[in-house]
Amino acid sequence: MTARDSYALLAPFYERFHDQTRLHELRQIVMRETTPCQTLDVGAGTGLMGRYLAHQGYDVTLLDASATMLDKAQEYALQEGLRLNYLQQSMLAHYPLEAELIVASMDVINHLPDLDAVQIFFDRVFQALKDKGRFIFDSLTCQYIQSLIGYQETLPVKGQSLTWTVQHGAHACSLEHHFSDGLKNTVIQERSYSPATLISKLSKFASVQRKTLKDRHVFIVTR
Repeated sequence: MTARDSYALLAPFYERFHDQTRLHELRQIVMRETTPCQTLDVGAGTGLMGRYLAHQGYDVTLLDASATMLDKAQEYALQEGLRLNYLQQSMLAHYPLEAELIVASMDVINHLPDLDAVQIFFDRVFQALKDKGRFIFDSLTCQYIQSLIGYQETLPVKGQSLTWTVQHGAHACSLEHHFSDGLKNTVIQERSYSPATLISKLSKFASVQRKTLKDRHVFIVTR
């Protein structure tokens, strides 16, 4: 199953996965550090961050590789009376727009497979971000990733269910999410990188601030 198909399987359940306390904290950080502006939400999924910002007056484009995720985001946006822009592509491809704010929230960075991909992503952000613009992203700690090993849950949504188990990944600070809806099975990997390593990949930017939450680091980067 391709990565796009993997997220298609998750789309109906996606908003059940996220810790609402962490999501609220990330939203508040973005609101404290920025004002309404042209915003690109990278790895947006169903738009948990972007939809919230749109309600606060931000001009938001949601970017995701999964057409199914963006379809679900558009469905939610219509229900909430929002007008958003949508861009289906890899987060590692060139972004055909400029933004004053780029966000990658709820551990988007941890889904990148290696540090080469992390560097490509940061370079894409640098190219698309306007001068003095902000880039805000978070990354799960190694300790939190390791604490998830062995987790199991079955998520029911509208007569469907998705079984979710977490297993060891190939690296010390990595894991594999195994999902099954009874017909299809897929695996999605996550990997943690140290704050110092991530900061070293942000050398093109003018400044980097870091905040630490219970399970993740949040980086506020200025171009």
